[in-house]
Amino acid sequence: MKPRSGAQTDVAVRIRLRKDFAEDPDFDPQETFVLQLADELPDVCTRHGETAIEQRNKDFDFRPKTVRRSTEQQWIQRTPSYEVRFLLRGFYRVATFRWFEVNPPSTVLEGTWPICAKCKRTSQICQYTGHAIVLLGLAAILVILAATQTTTSDHLPVPLVLAVFPGWGLFGLIAAYLLYRRSTTFVLFRPIADLESVRIRAHPRFVAAFESRGSVPGEA
Repeated sequence: MKPRSGAQTDVAVRIRLRKDFAEDPDFDPQETFVLQLADELPDVCTRHGETAIEQRNKDFDFRPKTVRRSTEQQWIQRTPSYEVRFLLRGFYRVATFRWFEVNPPSTVLEGTWPICAKCKRTSQICQYTGHAIVLLGLAAILVILAATQTTTSDHLPVPLVLAVFPGWGLFGLIAAYLLYRRSTTFVLFRPIADLESVRIRAHPRFVAAFESRGSVPGEA
């Protein structure tokens, strides 16, 4: 049975350690390292299956995660949903007094990725919306500062104060951060389980174009 039009599927592309890490005799995957895309991708958007309008250089961030009931380690892409889960876990640890400093090593995947007009438009909308949220909050702060010059803090409008904090100072900045993250997440990856390949969640038209074009052998 054929997948419905627009349904996402997986396609494996080859990756490799960047040369400086591959040649390092003391390389440790538990520390920060950089991967590179080893295959040449077709001029088809991975998300929408549309003809690409540009090939964009972009580094995608990943964070390590140990698989439950296993010693296997995977690297998870930092998407907006990942950031939401990370923030919720952080709030939970703070609320239960179990917070401790965690600075997991980052992993970066370098490459050139095809993006279509829809991807570019979505990216711009997310960026502009994020900018608007930040600027509105700064404008509200300036209004409050100006108001304090003409009245006491006891007479400041409560809705305005609440709009700045916790409204903008907490929720607004988080929303802006997630929008900025979304604006650069135009390729979605499955967790990286090894350092030789990664699976892209792709549109069937991208998969067909990639498989028909084949791959370019990586450098030795």
